[in-house]
Amino acid sequence: MSSSCLSRLVSHRQFIPSNLAARGKAWTRPRLEGLEERYAPALLQVVGSGGNGTTTFDTFAQAYNASTSPGDVIQIEPSAGDVGSITLGDPRRALTIQGDPNFAIGTNVEAVDDANGVAEQRLIHLWFNGTTSLAGSNLLYDDHLVGVSEQGGGEFLNTISHCEIAGTVIIDGGMLSPTHAHDNSFLHCVFLSGAQVMIGFNVDSTLISDTIFEPSPATRLMPGGALTLENCRIIQTGASDAVAGTAHFIRDDIRSQGGTGIHLTDFPDVDVQGTAFQGNDTAISFMRVFSPSTQRISMDAGGGGHSIGGNEFVNVRVGIAVNDSEATSNLSVSANFDAVGSGVTPVAVAAGNPTVNQGMNLSPGQAFVQGLYHVYLLHTATIDELNGWVGALPSIGRQGVSFAISHSQEAYTRITDELYSQLLDREADAQGQAAFIQALQNGATEEQVIAAMLSSAEFAARANALVGMPGTDSNLNFVRALYKKILGRTGESAAEDNSWLAALPSFGKTAVVTAFLQSQEFRGD
Repeated sequence: MSSSCLSRLVSHRQFIPSNLAARGKAWTRPRLEGLEERYAPALLQVVGSGGNGTTTFDTFAQAYNASTSPGDVIQIEPSAGDVGSITLGDPRRALTIQGDPNFAIGTNVEAVDDANGVAEQRLIHLWFNGTTSLAGSNLLYDDHLVGVSEQGGGEFLNTISHCEIAGTVIIDGGMLSPTHAHDNSFLHCVFLSGAQVMIGFNVDSTLISDTIFEPSPATRLMPGGALTLENCRIIQTGASDAVAGTAHFIRDDIRSQGGTGIHLTDFPDVDVQGTAFQGNDTAISFMRVFSPSTQRISMDAGGGGHSIGGNEFVNVRVGIAVNDSEATSNLSVSANFDAVGSGVTPVAVAAGNPTVNQGMNLSPGQAFVQGLYHVYLLHTATIDELNGWVGALPSIGRQGVSFAISHSQEAYTRITDELYSQLLDREADAQGQAAFIQALQNGATEEQVIAAMLSSAEFAARANALVGMPGTDSNLNFVRALYKKILGRTGESAAEDNSWLAALPSFGKTAVVTAFLQSQEFRGD
């Protein structure tokens, strides 16, 4: 079983060390706005046969027709088998379809072939083996996808959020206009080793944000259409490219290893900003394949009018390589305000005669501050911002600058907002956000903030929908939800569940959550 999304978030984002309590300020658990008033949806189960017609049903259609609220949840049990195509066409009925989260995903299990729905649709931990078609306006959350394919014309507004993806996701707008696919997003996802994204040439826009691609020897992204890659980590264990194909815009703290980090073909304009490359032979390479040599092309990695730089060309041989014999003055390459390691060639032109603008690299002090911005604030600093902090280095030193940035309100806001998204599946409300930011400023640790969110009534209500089954105890649902969110697995046995259930009355939810967070398993993840 892979480690949890929460542990990946903590590791990926390099949260501020949990030693703030040493500052000696008391911490009071903030109240989350509206927790007791949030809606707990009804759960309707599809069991295949033997349904009672009220809480369990023989078919998906029966369960859907019995739904009376968009907040209802229809859970497809393994005994139901393959329910084929499902359509959620009535916004007054259930918009959330899920599988039984306590069922181990098997190689021969297929719950849904095709899912077609209305806006705000949520597909939660269903089992997709083979090709799955996604119609417009879908939202997938906490899913484990084996393979998803979106093909044909007019697909749009598909959002795959907080998912573990084990196979290949295909977004194909078709080869002929006007069959476009557009506005597709992958948010806070984890692509397991070998999982890929393939984007067709006639795709207008795809966003991949806050997503991790686990170590793999395979190429992870093969975009043909417009792509924005933001706040992502891609790790290669072999010499293959991390990103291969056409990409229009790549931004912010994307870390890749092995081979070429980003291999670009046939792009009109590309901006690369705040991107860290580690262990690559070449960070970025360009090769023209289809576009004519007369087409004007811009490769901006800093100072070209679109990117403010901040890229890390440190542990590589070449920053940007131009390998196109037809590259002429119609190709311009800018690489300024980047961190360039000793012995690294920022721009290498193997063929052609492009216009190259380079030479203004970051100083060691500027590069140090830029790294802090990427780790703690998740955006790239301007030269003016860098110079302001560099000016403070002689008086307060690197430790002082690090402390000021990592303990800033912006850093605490980023931490709070990500935890709301990961744990409560919503944006932070103003009151709750302010309370947690104040708590962190007063000395609370991240683990205390996580414990407060996971021991709240809001999370308990969400646990009933996330792992609950009719007739099960809410405390058992709470414990099983902790296994899922913190450890990324279900309990190994009834004895594990029972030990935590026995502890709840004496120690309370906060203490139980804290024990999960302090476990060797979670910290090992």
